[in-house]
Amino acid sequence: MAKLKMNRPRLLADLRRMLARPDTKVVERRLKICGRSTWKLHDDGTTTDVTIYLDPRRDGHVRLILHELLHLRMQALLGISDRLVYDLEEDAVCAWEKNLYGWLHDPKHHVELESWSQAIKRKIQ
Repeated sequence: MAKLKMNRPRLLADLRRMLARPDTKVVERRLKICGRSTWKLHDDGTTTDVTIYLDPRRDGHVRLILHELLHLRMQALLGISDRLVYDLEEDAVCAWEKNLYGWLHDPKHHVELESWSQAIKRKIQ
């Protein structure tokens, strides 16, 4: 069977599954930056024990979660942190984040944006 090319809905679904995993935690904590994440990376490219930290004083939790999950997903898909220095990785992730977040803000996808917001609220510890 041929592999399907990645598109926005498929990538968002992948990210949503990552958020829903039992080993993914979202923790509110005052931070000097908007957010950060930690995870264990295994030899096969998979990640476990994901913790995403976000600052409750800042807006844009959906965008932040998308950003942090993109780091993990692109590591699995592309080995991005093995191939790019951090600055270039961050630029690439920011571009994908902007694209996905813009797509979610299209009035046709507003329900999905709200669904993301609710899913994040359920995960916050």
